[in-house]
Amino acid sequence: MIYGADADLIMLALITHEPNFYIIRESIMDFNTVTCRICGQAGHFSSDCKGEARQKQGEFDEQGNRVATVEFQFLRIPVLREYLYYEFEELKYYPNYNFERIVDDFVFLCFFVGNDFLPHLPTLHIRDGAIDGLVYLYTRIFHRMNGYLTENGAVVLHRVDMLFSQIAKIEDEWFQEKHAREEMFKNRDNARKRKAQEAEGTTEDQKNEIAAKNFQEEIEQMLQEEDKIRYGEEGWKLRYYKEKFKVGEDEYEEFRQRIHKSYIEGICWVFSYYYNGCQSWGWYFPFHYAPLASDLLHSHLLDIDFKLSVPFSPFAQLLSVLPPASIHALPRAIQSLVVDNNSEIIDFYPEDFTLDTNGKRFSWQGVMLLPFIEESRLISALSRKLNLLTEEEKERNGVGDTIMYFYQSHLEINVRYINSTPRFTKYSKPISCPVQIWVIENLPKGHHASVILPGTQLPKPVVDRHVFQCGNRRGFGGLTMINMISRSLSSIPEARVNLANRIEPMPQWSESFNNNRAVCVAPTEKRIKPNDEKNNLIANLQKLVNLLKNPK
Repeated sequence: MIYGADADLIMLALITHEPNFYIIRESIMDFNTVTCRICGQAGHFSSDCKGEARQKQGEFDEQGNRVATVEFQFLRIPVLREYLYYEFEELKYYPNYNFERIVDDFVFLCFFVGNDFLPHLPTLHIRDGAIDGLVYLYTRIFHRMNGYLTENGAVVLHRVDMLFSQIAKIEDEWFQEKHAREEMFKNRDNARKRKAQEAEGTTEDQKNEIAAKNFQEEIEQMLQEEDKIRYGEEGWKLRYYKEKFKVGEDEYEEFRQRIHKSYIEGICWVFSYYYNGCQSWGWYFPFHYAPLASDLLHSHLLDIDFKLSVPFSPFAQLLSVLPPASIHALPRAIQSLVVDNNSEIIDFYPEDFTLDTNGKRFSWQGVMLLPFIEESRLISALSRKLNLLTEEEKERNGVGDTIMYFYQSHLEINVRYINSTPRFTKYSKPISCPVQIWVIENLPKGHHASVILPGTQLPKPVVDRHVFQCGNRRGFGGLTMINMISRSLSSIPEARVNLANRIEPMPQWSESFNNNRAVCVAPTEKRIKPNDEKNNLIANLQKLVNLLKNPK
């Protein structure tokens, strides 16, 4: 079991291919602050709307009992693996099917909606159902990739190109649809505010009127920069780079090539970092925003090469990431670098900066336009302060040991013992303490293997596959993107004739129990309707009720 709130722990647990990981974390979302887009009330998501607000945590129920407050969340990686198995189950009929490899590819797909090192692609936002859309696209093109997006902890770029090419095809339509959707939400919010004002007609009505006006101004301000770009309209891509990156028309092509390489370097670096360790301590993505998917084509032609270099010292790292309000975590001798107006790197820590909401509805989803750290300047400024550090602070700023603690020796543990005396005296222990301390050497990492270790006992399945197939799952509403991808794939004229490039739509598979073989039926794509599965289920249940009523 791992304790921690970072969502990366979910991905890191998946890529170990160890099926018995569990994560416990504090509940990071206050559901009392969630507002339903359907009824406008707080306490629940629109997918759970029943026309009434959920009871707030901490209040009393009808029997006078206090409603329990959820303080922790318990996430079971085995259950997540089950969901992923059913999500990609249709691919098992292909000869190269390997579920563990698909798990690796799923983790890779999630990188495109953003992570600690890269911003999300403009077309792919998690709240717009991007993960559902990417999973659907992956299953549609799997048959013609002739392999996987990743292999041995590395990215296979010529297959990633196939992914980008399909996302690029729906980019214009996606932003047009998104703009229409935002206008609908804005109009509905305004109508709801007006209705509330008309119903009250009191002093509270005036408060609502002010709140509605403030809300409207906030929305307009939020979308002002996005209106300059006018996503989906002719010339919007050039306007995107002009507004977000301040790139002129004369440098447009050169800049697109530069950011293309930086972003592809990024996805290669992040994936390798997850699987094989850091490939370069000096690499970073030098932009606040990601490029467009249509500018990421032909990535396999890029020359991606990393230089390992060396990591920052602990204090240099803290100077790179801490805001001025957190300087108490720094030694007094170097705090002046952050707060003194005469500091040679004071421009790294501005008191005022722009928050670009980037078309999002909430400020926490925005982009903070802080300056990038210049490594050479920071190291130079810090070096002139190091002689002012105390002996203990110098020790803190050094390279430590890798230490393992345990109650008794484990003879078969896979570590290389160095000694039992850590370099830093603060890690010493009383003689009477039963805990043993070993200073160990980190073993060099080999190639990542997408396999479950032999002898691993798999947990019992708990997911009802029939419920899963009936669509009783709540995602982030990726249906819009899925429909666009489906139409794009089914409208390719050469899909029926160009067999050399294998770009035909993926066939729908069904199981045949004759000779235990799978047969292919109807190699066509269709627009998915949101209520198909639900309506079919209701219709079948009605047929069952009618049959039971029949006396025969």
